[in-house]
Amino acid sequence: MPPKPNVNLFRDELEDQEDLKLADKAMREMRRGGVKAIPIDQVIKNINLAAVKQAPQSDTF
Repeated sequence: MPPKPNVNLFRDELEDQEDLKLADKAMREMRRGGVKAIPIDQVIKNINLAAVKQAPQSDTF
């Protein structure tokens, strides 16, 4: 008797493929609009810099 196919695994693979298609489509649309992707480490650095600027200044440590 052959093993039963894992239906959940097959469904997950289809969902992953669909996610990749949507991400690819979004990237193409952004490029057409002249939007450039920003590396995640630069985004984190910018957030950290903004947080430091907004933090209240204290003379005591």
